[in-house]
Amino acid sequence: MSDDADTPVDDKPTDDAPVNEHARVVRALADAMLRMSVLPVAITVVVAAIAGYFAAGVPGVAGAVTAGMVASGASLFTLWLMHRTAGMASMFVLGASMGGFLIKMFALLVTMMALRGVEAVDAMTLALTFIAMVLVWATSEAVAFRRTKVPTIVPGR
Repeated sequence: MSDDADTPVDDKPTDDAPVNEHARVVRALADAMLRMSVLPVAITVVVAAIAGYFAAGVPGVAGAVTAGMVASGASLFTLWLMHRTAGMASMFVLGASMGGFLIKMFALLVTMMALRGVEAVDAMTLALTFIAMVLVWATSEAVAFRRTKVPTIVPGR
C-alpha cells in the first residue's frame, strides 16, 4: 500500500490550485438565489396560511404549510444540485440538470397524488399555495440572476 492511500483527500482549493471560475460563478448564483428567495417565500407561506385558515380552517393552514414545504424542498434541491455540479464538465451538468428536473417533477407528482385524499389538508389551499410558491421562487431566482454578475456572451452585439 502506498502512502497516498493514507493521505486524507482535501477538496478545498489551495493557493496553488487553479480556480474554476465557472464553478465559482455558479455557486455565487445559487447562493444569491437562496438569499433572494428566503423572505418572499416565508411571507407567501404566512399569507397563504392566514388565507387558508379563513377559507378552510385548520385544513387550509395545513394545505398552505404543506405546499410551502414541498415547493421549497423542490427549489432547494435545485440549488443543492447547482452547488454539487458547478465544477463538472458541461455535458455532465446538462445531464445532472435534466435528471434533477425529472426527479423533482416525479417527486412533486407523487407527493401531490399522495396528498389528494388526505382530509386534514385542504386541496384547494394546497394547490393555490403551490402555484404561488412556484411563482415566488421563480421570480426571486430571476431577480437574483439579474443582480448577480454572471459573465455571459450576447451574440450580435
